[in-house]
Amino acid sequence: MTQEWVTTQEPARISFRGHKGPLPVLRDEFVLAAEGPCCRMRYESTFALGWGYLGWLLGKRYVVPMMRRFMREHLAEVKRTIEARASRSRVYPQQPSSHKDGL
Repeated sequence: MTQEWVTTQEPARISFRGHKGPLPVLRDEFVLAAEGPCCRMRYESTFALGWGYLGWLLGKRYVVPMMRRFMREHLAEVKRTIEARASRSRVYPQQPSSHKDGL
């Protein structure tokens, strides 16, 4: 279980900082930018496991690939949910996008 502090800088940024949890350092951020009729979202994450060089090695070898895979799957699900909701909206109709899946 992780407890995080959340800071928003609407409408462009949502930042998370780990407060309590298994990782000594945890910072995540979603950065949003308008791109024509679309919105580009970038996800950035910084974490530390502790344990000096061994923690760095374990992080690079196992945790980073696992987190990348998890976030790609999670953000693809978020994208599908947002696009499905937009397709039903009468107030904010979905605009055609010139971008391929940017995941």
